[in-house]
Amino acid sequence: MTDFIFDVHHVARDLDRSLIVRCPHCQDVLGIEGIELDEVQGEQYQCHRCDGWLEVSSDARMIKGELPANKGDPEA
Repeated sequence: MTDFIFDVHHVARDLDRSLIVRCPHCQDVLGIEGIELDEVQGEQYQCHRCDGWLEVSSDARMIKGELPANKGDPEA
């Protein structure tokens, strides 16, 4: 894990309709606080698994289905 804050460009909905993203450091899927995409764009979150930081990009988009892998820490 690096101290770098990586951008996340994809947000999806979990089965309970909560928002989820994929950590660009460890690739774990985590839930984030917020109801709509525009509420989380520009917000930073810390992964509970690896303690890495991520920011939901201001141009992030909602996707249906499985979240793609993020380009992140090559050492992860």
